[in-house]
Amino acid sequence: MVFTNSLSSYYEKFLATGEVKCIDEEIPFEIPQGWEWERIGNVFFVTKLAGFEYTKFFTKEALSASNPIPIVRAQNVRMGFFEENKNEAISEMLSNQLERSALNKKCLLMTFIGAGIGDTCIFPAERKNHLAPNVAKIEPLDDSISLDYAVFALMRSKCNQEIHSSTEPINGDY
Repeated sequence: MVFTNSLSSYYEKFLATGEVKCIDEEIPFEIPQGWEWERIGNVFFVTKLAGFEYTKFFTKEALSASNPIPIVRAQNVRMGFFEENKNEAISEMLSNQLERSALNKKCLLMTFIGAGIGDTCIFPAERKNHLAPNVAKIEPLDDSISLDYAVFALMRSKCNQEIHSSTEPINGDY
């Protein structure tokens, strides 16, 4: 939970421990009165294909255009639009083994490595796809969250600048 005090400083209360911490340095810009800051992990499930999963399962033999489940690489995620990969796909069985990184419902996709870092789009879920490296899946935890609004907010230049300046190499899940 994020709240302000009478001096307009921002604080976060960690519900699990009850600890309260000043987070002024983490607030990138002011928001309108009546709005509240929230950590993305409290409103979205965020995950990616782990590096060891890619190395172990996405072998040359496993990738083929003739397989039914296209994989989503960073080049398939562009600012505001999704372009399906028509050259690489995996089997249904392999996709089911790596269920966490399967794309089977409408969600946001965001690149987190390379020249296109921060490119964000809505995955349309016209058919099942699967994450490949360097792309995060961002699924709302609640059906009342508007993906159209969320993708717009993440694509805004001020937010995108913050993504670029705070992105660090990661290992494992967010």
